[in-house]
Amino acid sequence: MGKTMRDVKCDSCKESFSAVPKYTFLGFIKFKCPKCNSKSFYPLSKGYRVTYWIIAIIVSLKFKEIGLLGIESVLNSGSAMAYQELAIIFLLFFIPVYALIKDSILRKKATA
Repeated sequence: MGKTMRDVKCDSCKESFSAVPKYTFLGFIKFKCPKCNSKSFYPLSKGYRVTYWIIAIIVSLKFKEIGLLGIESVLNSGSAMAYQELAIIFLLFFIPVYALIKDSILRKKATA
């Protein structure tokens, strides 16, 4: 994640400019256009993409291990700790999946 200037083109006004990239919470590269102040997002680096795939696969295997009956028993138990654990597992699955879907959209847009 070097902080070097990059030449980019604004998605909104199509203005070319040089800027230092900033990174979002999920690792997407973000630039702010000096002319129209809109934000342009770029795809994840390969390292982030691989990490998100690994997390999604590991959590998917955990879902498979728990199974639907396991989720049902957690919900029927009424235990606050069980609910928290289930919520964490869901978040650990959906955050990487969201990032991978957004990355796929940005990569298709970048190649178009």
